[in-house]
Amino acid sequence: PDPAGRALHFSYTLWILFPEPVRRVELCLKGAFDAVRGWAASEVLQEIARPAEGRVVLEASGMTWVEVAARVDDAWLGPICYTTEAESAAADQEIRNLERIEANVLHWSSADVLLPPNTYFRLAVTSRATRKRDGVADDEDTYTHYAYFHTDGPPALLPAWAEAPAPDTSGAALSVESYPTGGKLTDLSGYVARCIPAHGQAAVYRAYGLGVEFNENYVQQMYGADMIIQLRDANDQPVVDADGNEVEFLNVWEELPSTSLSITEIPYVTRVQDCVPLSVAGIAPDETLISTYGVRFEETFDGALDNWTDPNAPDGDPNTAWTIAGGMVSLSGAILSPLGALLVAGDAAWTDYAVEAELTETGEEVGLVFRYAGGDTATYYRLRLNAAGRTLERISGGDVLALWQDATPYTPSADQILAVQCFGARIRGQLGMELLFDLSDADALPAGQIGLYTNATAAFAHVLVRDWPGAALAAETLYRAELAGSYVLFQADGWPDDPAAAGWLDLADEDNANQRIVFIGQAEWTDYRLEATLTPVDGAPLGLLVRAQLDGDTFRAYRLYWSAADDSIRFALVSGALDLAGKTYTITERNLLRECRGVACEVDFGLTEHDVSIVCHGAQFSISVDGVQIASVTDGALSGGLIGLYYGGSASAPTGFAEILARSEPRGAVYDWQFVTSAYAGFVEHIDTFAGVVYDDAPGRPDGAAAAAQIVSAAAAIATANAAVLDARGNLASADALTMTQRLGEAHAALAARQQTASDEFEAIFALFVGETYRPLPPVVELTALRGTDGVYALLLDSPEPLDWDRIAVQVKRRGADGQYHDVTASGFFTWNADGTRALFMNAGGAALQGGDFALHLAYQLDIGAEAPVLRRNGSTLPEIAALSFSL
Repeated sequence: PDPAGRALHFSYTLWILFPEPVRRVELCLKGAFDAVRGWAASEVLQEIARPAEGRVVLEASGMTWVEVAARVDDAWLGPICYTTEAESAAADQEIRNLERIEANVLHWSSADVLLPPNTYFRLAVTSRATRKRDGVADDEDTYTHYAYFHTDGPPALLPAWAEAPAPDTSGAALSVESYPTGGKLTDLSGYVARCIPAHGQAAVYRAYGLGVEFNENYVQQMYGADMIIQLRDANDQPVVDADGNEVEFLNVWEELPSTSLSITEIPYVTRVQDCVPLSVAGIAPDETLISTYGVRFEETFDGALDNWTDPNAPDGDPNTAWTIAGGMVSLSGAILSPLGALLVAGDAAWTDYAVEAELTETGEEVGLVFRYAGGDTATYYRLRLNAAGRTLERISGGDVLALWQDATPYTPSADQILAVQCFGARIRGQLGMELLFDLSDADALPAGQIGLYTNATAAFAHVLVRDWPGAALAAETLYRAELAGSYVLFQADGWPDDPAAAGWLDLADEDNANQRIVFIGQAEWTDYRLEATLTPVDGAPLGLLVRAQLDGDTFRAYRLYWSAADDSIRFALVSGALDLAGKTYTITERNLLRECRGVACEVDFGLTEHDVSIVCHGAQFSISVDGVQIASVTDGALSGGLIGLYYGGSASAPTGFAEILARSEPRGAVYDWQFVTSAYAGFVEHIDTFAGVVYDDAPGRPDGAAAAAQIVSAAAAIATANAAVLDARGNLASADALTMTQRLGEAHAALAARQQTASDEFEAIFALFVGETYRPLPPVVELTALRGTDGVYALLLDSPEPLDWDRIAVQVKRRGADGQYHDVTASGFFTWNADGTRALFMNAGGAALQGGDFALHLAYQLDIGAEAPVLRRNGSTLPEIAALSFSL
């Protein structure tokens, strides 16, 4: 007993040591314990004081032993269970795999359940044998058999030099095993459902989108978005722009949202093994490749307003009254001008272009400004919408002249697109699917910037300026389109935390250990592109190395050296010595090939980060920064080699590198098709050939009753086919992962059936009215009134070139007694012939068409349904709307 007379309890301390680090320990305790502690070296990771009886769990990463302090007269320790760190990591990985696989199915809406690549699986087959006596089971045996299999990576595009060589034990740290192991795939024709435009299709508009739609969901999962469409002419020469650069249509997955790929998706996209931890953003789960080209200006309002000015603000600062939040720009300050608030951007020399803005739910009065020329007496056009109506105005100084207006009130709502196309004196306005006006201004303003307008608080979500009407390919010319793709050699998030574990060769400068180089790759890599995002910190030099050759105790490489201290960029061939045992290097020689400083570099050194790329192609090196080529260098000293990163700062943990990607260059063609361009630049120019004259043609003069009966029958058949298409599209929109492919096929079949129905009904009605009369196609768009015995029963539209009527939405308007045009589309329908050169418009009830003034609006849509690709003409999905005005 102690001096106070209290009894003392002696205690035992039990140390439980583990053969390797553990993550989780379970103890079964009974009686009185003072504490249970989990240790790693000399650090307590977790402690439970005076634990209760029963199961006690310690969970901490890296425990090497557990201390149990107990009272000797009242303590019992039962079984000890533990899970090692390695086992826990494997379990965590498996859980993540299962979660990601489940998310993968939902994310991609894939009809094809893809197993993870390079993985072993066991298939268990269980059978039961049941014996019965008098119909009652009295004995049952179960037999289980197992089959094992291994998945390789998917076939992919790769050059011969990228195939994995025999393992090199001396350079094992540098070896990047070629992925995939499934072999080469140089032809995607087996995976292509259709190409846009179709192979051999004639009369493709020069503003037409190009694209490929695949027939299987796993194609885009295997290949990601690294595909482009290249054009070649009839002489098999690449199509070039005015500057002599080859025209390439960069393809992205439709809409391009930012997504983090799952563990099962990443290998398919990167085609690199051992990249499970990577997160690749910007690949969307869609099946259609699209092209964007001819974009002059685009703003998504996800950064600063660096490209905008506010004419009403001091020094034009747009940040005084305008703010950016949530992908939208909004007016937040007071309006100082009686003409409202403006936000302008672009080039004062722009003449002919199309501008569009996505409106939001905020803004009682909004508008577009175009051909803006600033100064003391600013001149510009303004299309504004408010509750009183829509108005197009020409503004010169403070004078406002209305060129067009109507009384249709504007109701703010999201997803509306307001657009204007101006070319020469012609101005066209459009709100979504509605053509507002198409006019010519005798005193047209010649050129100017674009802008946004409001007279109150308003918000805009997206602005796009593009060439009008689109890409300037030669008219009536045969082209070959090639779908080309490249092979991703390597991908990483940044400088590795543990280079050796990640497969990099890590070398420190012999005189300064904090200055380092890391290498990875294969000596066989020849023509490729290395790109990375560089963020210079504290003036520390950063660099990229290409075609590095390591030979025993020496190395040679091309190095791009970025110095934030003096705003310079240098590209040089460097040589040096290696000490692989000591993991050091020394640069002994620098042969400077190109250098630029400050403004001579055409680089904004004020930015915090820069996207840098080096393309190695033969003896040619192209260096780009933030999408702008700053240098082209020719040197044939090194034909191939590894990639690398250089850090020249003082920090022991190099920073400033992100999104490192190496891919083969140039891309190889994997699918091609041919098409002929139209005589017209775009759909509007095609329809504009209509002269406004309706010809009268009645060679057969069928009986009115017979004509009506034939038309009513055709209307019913077309209506049934249209309903089937709508039903199929609805089923496709709600399809789950397992029924996606089936629903897609049903939608395509419904479209084909509608096309067949339309052409069958056209031929029947055309034969009824025109008979066997030879009728050549006219040189321009023509309308002909087909008469029966008591009136005009159909309007025949003849086109000199085919029209894709599946992509054309029709709106028919008739002038009423009030002088306004009213929509009568519901009472009429269209049918067309198989090649799309002729179409018939008729009254669905079979009655003769009424006389009067008509406006036929034809909207050429790029998106015709979930079963079809969404194309973007110059980055826009807005349909082109053309109008035919005539009188009957």
